[in-house]
Formats: sequence, C-alpha cells, structure tokens
Amino acid sequence: MEYYEISPGSSTSTIPGPGALTGKAIKALGTATLRGLGRVTMARHLAAVMRAFPHTDEEASRLQDIDNIYDDLLEFSRPDMYNEAICGRTLAFILKQIDMG
Repeated sequence: MEYYEISPGSSTSTIPGPGALTGKAIKALGTATLRGLGRVTMARHLAAVMRAFPHTDEEASRLQDIDNIYDDLLEFSRPDMYNEAICGRTLAFILKQIDMG
C-alpha cells in the first residue's frame, strides 16, 4: 500500500494562456467603462437635484417629488460614500438653503 503526503504549503500553478489574458483585458475594459458611465449618470443626477436649490417654501410646494429631492441631496452629502468634491458641493447647497430660511 502506498501513501502520498501532501504538504500544506504546496500549491499548483498553471501558466495562463492567451485566452485567459484576453479575457482579463476585456473584463478590465468593461469595468472601466461601467465605472465611467456610473460617474456620468451620478453627475447628471446631482445636477438635476441641484437645479431645485435654493428655493423658497412657496417654490418648494410647487416642486414635484421635493421629498425625494431632499433625500437625494442628503445622500450626496455622505462623506463615506462620495468623494470630497461632491460632498463639499452638496453641503454648500444645503447651507445656502438653510440660509434662505
């Protein structure tokens, strides 16, 4: 009877072929494209939200979905989720709105 010993530190490796490398390149391109589209979509959404500010209470009563607009504005102000430029711009709009009363 023969026994085979496999050491815990051993591993196998393979050399990736041209198909694997091409696949990785295509995946990286797709990821970069989606990231870019996400940024464009986010910038357009932020611009749409910003168009509603600042406003008076009377103007706010005529705006459709004002609650959702405020929700989105507060979402864009989250420093743990968005970069410093977006958060700073959003907070400036919030302060301008507070200043209006």
